[in-house]
Amino acid sequence: MSTEKGLGVKVWALLIAVLMLGSAFGGFKYAEATLPTQDGTWGEWFRETYGWFSTMLHLDYATAGRLLATNSGKNVTSTSIGIGTGDDLTGVDWVNATSGSYGDLYVNSPYFVGFTAGRIPIVGAGGLIGSDADLTFVGGDTLTVANVSATSAYLTDLHVSGAWYNGATVVSDLIDYPESEADYIVWVDGATYYAKNGHTGQIDFSGADAATVIQAAINALTSGKIYIKPGIYYLLAPILINKDNISIEGAGGGTAQIAGRINAGATILRSDIAIDLIQITGTGFATNMVVGVNISNLRLRGNGTTNGKDGIWLQYVDLSIIQNVFIDNCDWGIRYQNVWMNEIKGGSIVNCNRGVSVYGSSTEINIIGADISICGTGIYLEGHAMGTIMGNNIVQNDYGVYLLDCAYANRIIGNNIAGGNYGIYLTSSGGGATYGTIINGNAIFDQYMNGITLYKNSHESIITNNNIWDCDRGNTGTYDGIIIGENAACNRNIIQSNQFSDNDRYDVNIVNGTSNGVKNNYFGVGHVNGVSDTGTDTIIQFNQGFITESSDTATILNATTLIVINHGLSYTPTTANTAWSITPLELSTNDPGQFYIDTLTATQATIHCRNDPGASNLDLLWSATKSP
Repeated sequence: MSTEKGLGVKVWALLIAVLMLGSAFGGFKYAEATLPTQDGTWGEWFRETYGWFSTMLHLDYATAGRLLATNSGKNVTSTSIGIGTGDDLTGVDWVNATSGSYGDLYVNSPYFVGFTAGRIPIVGAGGLIGSDADLTFVGGDTLTVANVSATSAYLTDLHVSGAWYNGATVVSDLIDYPESEADYIVWVDGATYYAKNGHTGQIDFSGADAATVIQAAINALTSGKIYIKPGIYYLLAPILINKDNISIEGAGGGTAQIAGRINAGATILRSDIAIDLIQITGTGFATNMVVGVNISNLRLRGNGTTNGKDGIWLQYVDLSIIQNVFIDNCDWGIRYQNVWMNEIKGGSIVNCNRGVSVYGSSTEINIIGADISICGTGIYLEGHAMGTIMGNNIVQNDYGVYLLDCAYANRIIGNNIAGGNYGIYLTSSGGGATYGTIINGNAIFDQYMNGITLYKNSHESIITNNNIWDCDRGNTGTYDGIIIGENAACNRNIIQSNQFSDNDRYDVNIVNGTSNGVKNNYFGVGHVNGVSDTGTDTIIQFNQGFITESSDTATILNATTLIVINHGLSYTPTTANTAWSITPLELSTNDPGQFYIDTLTATQATIHCRNDPGASNLDLLWSATKSP
């Protein structure tokens, strides 16, 4: 069709495009308005209950008195456009451009009230109409830019009499409402990447390198959101964010990659060269930090695990959130260096040397609900304080969680840590120490080596309510559920209310340390023993499956001065490591004198009295309690 003059009163059908939208805002009022001082910008296709309607007025497909609409939201050819005609719009008037079939136009409704002769409301700011001040009007028989009146007129892409105003370009992949909520929308079409301004509708940037296009959009913002549509985006350089309050959001990361295939519908940033994919960097602490950056719903794929390059590298960053981001095939999936109060939520990191690495003067990194697997180290914290690792699946890593020289109050809570070599590993460098780690409510199992290792200089940890089983999976008899002080003393750690089973050597092995406590735990089967203790002043009390408190009655008979008892303890007692109590239950014929214990073995002890108790015999009560 060709553009025609003389739209006149028969262009009322265009009212439908905005009347349907406007019903949600309480209807329209039509008033005279002054001409805009300059061309503004235009809205997008918008969706109403019964179809897609254009706010762009591609008049080369229109004749007088006709409304353009489409079911797909893309005005590409005349064959995909439905046409509404006539002053009185009815179902009969609503036909497909080629087939003549009826469409789904909803007619005879209150949406159609308020028609005004000679005037067409097009659209308001952002594609949403709220008041007279937001309306854009077209009046008169000849449609030109001069005919358009209202405040904030959206006209950048108005196509009038065969010419595009402001030099706009038609792209086959028109952006569907509500993507104008983003400041920039990025997509790929063939080998070309585009960045469209969400406010003006203009394609501001395009090119053959996704990184260049995305970077240009970031550079154009002081703050704001960039939405990246589904597709694969090849990066030839890192994407750099060095300003506050920038958000990059994709359409999703898909599910895990299988045999090189990545799910359709994902937004994938990848590189075939050795680069960090995203860098978020400030220049120092405090006011020099970058604040409030959010990265979400992406998949990032590097070109290898030995190139020293990361999926996301953050340095001097505060209050960032990385949410539902899926990273694979990088050296380090996410690297934090000198950062405060940042968070990872969901997503996954697979096949990296380190999944998450935190070092420098960093505090309060929270890693919540992520899947981290097939990495050299799943989560690595060095010199870090007050972080939370919670609700993650940390599977098939050489080290599940590794802490080095970490200060107080790091929390490892409610994770599944399975199928690796070491589950949780705490240690120190030559002059440092790791203090005050809370390890609570984790399931740690199926490890080839130890479930929890406090290797050296790891003090005052609280290890509670964990379920630890099937460590030393290779049944070598050389690894434990928990080992304390394997290399150097680890002091004042509490191991309480945990459950153990099938850990081959010991459930808890205190090798070296002072004043450690093992209390109220449940020790199951499948081990050499529940506890081994060669530490100093270890308190082991009230556990099930490892008996440290025992008592019973015994009788020293007439003409004897001793009785051999089965003490029932789970360790070999000595007079130094066990406190004994002996209480007579009766007055014997003869004074028995003093009592003492000797000949202690793994199963028995001998109770002595100084004198023969006589014909009455002597009943007594004994008890044994492991001492620190």
